[in-house]
Amino acid sequence: MPAGWGRLAVALPVLAVLQLPPFLFNPLTETWAVVLSLNFPWLSVCAVLGWAMGRGPQAQPFPHYLAFLAFLVCPALPCTVRPTEPAAGRRVQRTHQFGQWEPAAKVAVLAAAATAFDCLVMPHWLTGILQSLALFCFTSLCLEVAAAAASLVSGMPVLAPFNRPEFWGAQWNVVAGTTFRTTVYEPLCQGLFAGQTAAAAAPWRRVVAMLATFAASGAVHELAFFHLTRRLSGRWFLFFTVQGPLLLAEAGLGRLCRQAGVQVPLPVRVATATATVHMLAHMLFFPDIVEAGVPRRMLHQLLPGGLCGGGGGTKLSTGG
Repeated sequence: MPAGWGRLAVALPVLAVLQLPPFLFNPLTETWAVVLSLNFPWLSVCAVLGWAMGRGPQAQPFPHYLAFLAFLVCPALPCTVRPTEPAAGRRVQRTHQFGQWEPAAKVAVLAAAATAFDCLVMPHWLTGILQSLALFCFTSLCLEVAAAAASLVSGMPVLAPFNRPEFWGAQWNVVAGTTFRTTVYEPLCQGLFAGQTAAAAAPWRRVVAMLATFAASGAVHELAFFHLTRRLSGRWFLFFTVQGPLLLAEAGLGRLCRQAGVQVPLPVRVATATATVHMLAHMLFFPDIVEAGVPRRMLHQLLPGGLCGGGGGTKLSTGG
């Protein structure tokens, strides 16, 4: 079927079924199973929507049906998909190669962070830094394993899911960024279905599409929080949605600096953006998930009894 309303109608039952996997598990006793199933109600859903619209990885020709299925089930992107555009002068690592030293380093960081969370009572600022590092290592490891699995099944090279742990866009979570670009940003800029128009989108339309993209990110992360806790946070939606206006502010400040002839060094720009998002995460992202006990449950389901009996973690979960 060609991309269009017919494909979208055919996809509706599939979209409904993809919402079911996280409901098959108890988040209190099967937290890991819920975490691993979270890909289905949003990244797999986006892949199906992309197929219906003629966009994204599922819209391209595949060498065989298993390849189509691999990129539908796994949160990974084949190298034939154009990744989110990098900033001027920056490179995006295109081909993922699993088995280098980075996975071992990330496992070591995760182990150290888990030990600290379960055994120590740490200062507020150190807790925040470790939470951010642990989140980056955990997310990137999961996506790297998924990329390796998709490449093995499909026989196709895949995009590196992470380039650098910095915000925004091309460097952080290439899979999510590219998926949201092809299923939210481009349809709002260019028309719902691929090939509808070749005209450049008006600036106001690009702004609306960008804000909607971050709001969509907030909605799917709020959905993930619901599946992990069976309640809504509100702050998770706000954390991701507010990054759209922040990106507008960053672009505006950049224009003012250029007009004034001021060149802000790249390390300063990276540090400022990262510190801003880290501060927001410390206020909006981490408190609810720690209070709900999700990291502690994941650790104790992996290692019953925890690493140190959980003495430090009890204080951390209420004060961190």
